[in-house]
Amino acid sequence: MKQKYTITIADMELNVISEAPTEDIEKVVGVLDRRVRSLLLKNNNCSKTEATLLCALDFCADKLQMKEVIENLVSDLEEQKEKNAVLEEKLSLLEKNIEKTEKECARLQAENKRLMFNGQVYKQEAPEKTEPAKAESNQTAEAPADNNSPKGRSRVGEMFDLLTFTDI
Repeated sequence: MKQKYTITIADMELNVISEAPTEDIEKVVGVLDRRVRSLLLKNNNCSKTEATLLCALDFCADKLQMKEVIENLVSDLEEQKEKNAVLEEKLSLLEKNIEKTEKECARLQAENKRLMFNGQVYKQEAPEKTEPAKAESNQTAEAPADNNSPKGRSRVGEMFDLLTFTDI
């Protein structure tokens, strides 16, 4: 809602109508009043009207400069948004690629474990075979001899000789 304000700038009273809150009007008037008074102190030949016009010119120049800066920032922001969209797309592809790689790595690790296990089973199941009849007869006949052998190993000890640390 529009309100009527009476403002004072460099001892000149003006009536203005604005929709801005009272606090905002007071801030603007305070800044303008300080600038006009500063110009009047620096230049004794300058009238209040001239000082006010110089401040108006200065504020207009500042406004145009700020408008250009804002336009440049908006343009830069749009460029950054486009770059961000491209980077987000690349990130999404990389995340999918990482997920695929992790799945493939897990699959390869499982395959590696399976192959290692099969290799161990193969090693355990594939000792050198001799003739079955002789092996059985030698084990029963040699068992008592092994107890008396210089090494002092029993038949049970021979079974543990076949095991390796990784088999346990």
